Amino acid sequence: MNTSKFAVLLAFAFTLLYSCQEEKSSESDSESQETVSTEIKKGGSLRLAISDEVTTLDPKFVYSVHASQIASMVYEPLVKFNPKTLAIEPLIAEKYDIADSNTTFTFTIRKGVFFHNDECFPGGNGRELTASDIKYTFEYYCKQEAQEMSVAYNTVFHGNVVGLEEYVSGQSDEISGIQVEGDKVTIKLSHPNADFLKQLASPSASILAKEIIECKGLNRGAGTGPFKLSSNGPKGILLVKNEKYYLKDDKGEQLPYLDTVSFKIISSKIDQLISFEEGEIEYIDGLPSGKIKYMVEENIRNFDEVPPKYVLAHEPQLSVEYYGFNLARPYFKDKRVRKAISYAINRQSIYDKILKRQAYSPGQAGIVPPIKLFKGYDFDKVQENSYSYNPEKARKLMAEAGYPEGKGFPKITIEYNQNDQNYKVAAEIQEQLKKTLNIDLQIEAVSFEKKLENSNFGRSDIFRAAWVGDYPSPQTMLLLGYGKNVPKSMDKPSHPNSMRYVNPEFDKLYEKAIQASSEEESYKYYAEAESIFMDEAPVVVLWYYEDNQILHSYVRNLYFNEIKYLDFRQVWLKEWTEAEYKEYIKK
Repeated sequence: MNTSKFAVLLAFAFTLLYSCQEEKSSESDSESQETVSTEIKKGGSLRLAISDEVTTLDPKFVYSVHASQIASMVYEPLVKFNPKTLAIEPLIAEKYDIADSNTTFTFTIRKGVFFHNDECFPGGNGRELTASDIKYTFEYYCKQEAQEMSVAYNTVFHGNVVGLEEYVSGQSDEISGIQVEGDKVTIKLSHPNADFLKQLASPSASILAKEIIECKGLNRGAGTGPFKLSSNGPKGILLVKNEKYYLKDDKGEQLPYLDTVSFKIISSKIDQLISFEEGEIEYIDGLPSGKIKYMVEENIRNFDEVPPKYVLAHEPQLSVEYYGFNLARPYFKDKRVRKAISYAINRQSIYDKILKRQAYSPGQAGIVPPIKLFKGYDFDKVQENSYSYNPEKARKLMAEAGYPEGKGFPKITIEYNQNDQNYKVAAEIQEQLKKTLNIDLQIEAVSFEKKLENSNFGRSDIFRAAWVGDYPSPQTMLLLGYGKNVPKSMDKPSHPNSMRYVNPEFDKLYEKAIQASSEEESYKYYAEAESIFMDEAPVVVLWYYEDNQILHSYVRNLYFNEIKYLDFRQVWLKEWTEAEYKEYIKK
């Protein structure tokens, strides 16, 4: 199959996937999404593949994409994203009011929301959620133990909520900016933040029960979500329908439609594809485009027939692959060294040779992926301080920093979490830096958990990382450079700014962007902050992600988006009939 024909087929399949599901009214909290068929088929199991075991579902410590996807169906935040549009919708909070120029957020808590049954509750019966659970949960997330790295503290609450620092430092036994009155919770911010609702929609801001926290039962998954955790082991995770779930569709039918959702651990993408073709799983996320092209060529009838058997989609992601410098190391304090290394890396070669062009693009812009999600963002301004392969400039900067031809530069280590692609990239960069700058690097593979620990505690020289945005805003990417999240002590973890990059001018612009009165104004300040970040080169941006998804066409209402948020509440399974499909085509 030639490239143009494959592109047309991919575009057609992408259109089919999205248009098989009618637009949902953003005003409705009945979760309605009409399809061509008026008869929804309830029950059944949706089976997905994931590559690695999920070690924790505690929202306080959920870092990986798959853990977030699973946790978001077991636990729930106050509000959620519409999986198709990424607009904010009510969830545990049935409504909310925003006042005082985006500084006062008042949430009315929905009645009839129950936690899943769990032995932590008296008699094992889950109780009804109350407004007090919200305050207790948020204070739990912000209580800083000596060695803890709370995702929500750093990505949602820190620098936002009135009284937070007094609580964290022990000067107060509560966060004064979070108050409960009856069924209402009011959160007061220290400054305007138009993205605060988006931050609250992330899985890391999910609401928990005091009983579950105190008896350390969070890995058992006793949340309020549409699914309950049935099992979690080396073979995968099984979620089962929450029969007491509070949401219904627009016809008054109980959600969710599915009986179970299972996540099978299949480490190899080739093995995932085999399982998909054999009907053992319905959906694969992140399949390399080369593998999809091969599958299309071998199974063209399954895509061309009416109705099709398989559906393809591809979506640019709010996600970046990068190498971070540990700026606590003396040899990385000189930005000329960091810039030299960044210029010495041939990203295009990595993109072509190792990735086989299976990404959105090489990392020749900034830390914010240059995708259409951010219309009006000044990517051109950022690119003025970005990096492409320039060995002459790299050698010149290294010499200016006092290391001509690499002389006197210490031997350093690149640390990465073990997998074949990460190894190939590290080995390629090792070779490129030796050839261009004559510096010696070791490369070391560790577990994902060890890599995360080492980078956050400043034990790595250079570390491999990938960051997926939690919400649709440049803020979620530029949080990586926010210096006020960096602890003064090396004994405390620094996350997500694991580079320990601190620049007061960056912080000032970042904060101005958060407090801006319009998206246009915020984009202006974010782009200025990003330009500084890229000029300072605390990271080497390698590439931007693009996901390819493939699924059986009988999977209805499963949407894909730039932040990899999956919502299974209204997913249902039903084969298309030829008549039904043709009726849909007419419309």
